[in-house]
Amino acid sequence: MTLYVFLGPSLPLAEARALCPAAVCLPPVRLGDVHRCVAFGGATAIGIIDGYFERVPAVWHKEILWALSRGVAVFGAASMGALRAAELAAFGMVGIGRIYEAYRSGVFMPFADEPFEDDDEVAVEHAPAEAGWMATEAMVNIRATLAAAGDADVLPAGMARRLAALAKALFYKERSWATLLRRAEAVGEDASALAGLRTWLPQGRIDQKRADAAALLRCLDSGPLPKPGVCFSFADTTLWRRATALPAGGGGGDGDVLVELRLRGADVWHAARDAAWAELVGEPASSDDASLPDLAATDPAGALAALETFACRESRHEKRAMAAAPLLDAAILRLLHRDGRYDELAGRAAAKRRLTAAPATCGPPAADALLAWFAARSDLPVPVEADRLADSLDFADADDLLHALAGEWRLVNATA
Repeated sequence: MTLYVFLGPSLPLAEARALCPAAVCLPPVRLGDVHRCVAFGGATAIGIIDGYFERVPAVWHKEILWALSRGVAVFGAASMGALRAAELAAFGMVGIGRIYEAYRSGVFMPFADEPFEDDDEVAVEHAPAEAGWMATEAMVNIRATLAAAGDADVLPAGMARRLAALAKALFYKERSWATLLRRAEAVGEDASALAGLRTWLPQGRIDQKRADAAALLRCLDSGPLPKPGVCFSFADTTLWRRATALPAGGGGGDGDVLVELRLRGADVWHAARDAAWAELVGEPASSDDASLPDLAATDPAGALAALETFACRESRHEKRAMAAAPLLDAAILRLLHRDGRYDELAGRAAAKRRLTAAPATCGPPAADALLAWFAARSDLPVPVEADRLADSLDFADADDLLHALAGEWRLVNATA
């Protein structure tokens, strides 16, 4: 089973992996991610917890419907996942948790006097993953905490409802307990009750999004997961085909851009691949443990135990890497667009295609000479083994590498 989970500020990554070790944890879902997981990543199940919106196009309902129609189980909880699950429950998406149930029923108890239906109930403003996803407080967490405060007799029921209304009136990017308490003081709420709430919050605050995210991961880990009960026919429209159209495999487009990047050398290619991996799953691509040799010299038994732990960790890492590998190309291309290298690489690829289409005046040298030429340009030790070089640059095989080198030779000699 290949299981992907889209996760961001709702739950720490380490906790998610502990709850569901088999899952490949990806950043918050965005438009096209679900389609890519199925089309390229071989997904058999997908869990959606967090998702981008506003400045980044949100995950499309249609791509979730397409995944369901292909027999992929899709689960949602906590944030964007709860929203999409409530909207698509009738089509087979499975929702989990209190927030999902509130969206389905339209009520978040005990606040039954107002409909629970707005996206801003789960929306937060957050920092990047590198900063630990530091975020504002979600409205739904404020509701859950105020309800708990009422149950604990920290607040009278009427005051809990008024504080919820004050929080709801705030823009989602401004919501925090400090801001809410200041607003409550400003409108004349009981000072002693507010002081009691402030004292109670550190141990009493409810993180409903985190609780629901954990519940989804426990569900995914319990397996085996049922196939979705699809009761609809997927409409394969022209718009859908255009939205999911892919460039031809080796005949141009993004595939040739990645070849150009590989030809910059192993260091450049590995740096881009590792950066994409770190962005994709939230961890470095390798985790060499430099302390093992030192430990072996002083404590052989301890070194053996550490080595076993290291081996288990690397095995888990390798399995996640194999599962996520089909998505790496898309992540690398996003990085190239972001750092400005894409256009230059695409230009070189286009120039090579034009040369290939033109009548040949002089063909590239034989394989050994071609490898020696590339080695000299790349400061590689000679002789160069084609199979080993192909492996280091992630080409399919030596023939694939030599084909790429021939194109590079033609371009360099045409412009020399």
